Amino acid sequence: MALPKRLSNRYEIKARIAQGGMGEIYKAYDTCMECEVAIKVMHILPESKALELFEREWRVLAGWDAPHVVTIFDQ
Repeated sequence: MALPKRLSNRYEIKARIAQGGMGEIYKAYDTCMECEVAIKVMHILPESKALELFEREWRVLAGWDAPHVVTIFDQ
């Protein structure tokens, strides 16, 4: 899936860094927070169960605060 160079008028996409079963991970620059971020994008519009799993994943991760775990800033 090719992403535009900029998402939500906030994230400047730099490169695709990984691909998995549910989607792709991109390296980007967050122009609001002025830092590099990773963006996970789903491959296709999934069925409701897959979307539930994706949402549950980011909600759980958003609650973690550990030095080697990513911080969720936006969904």
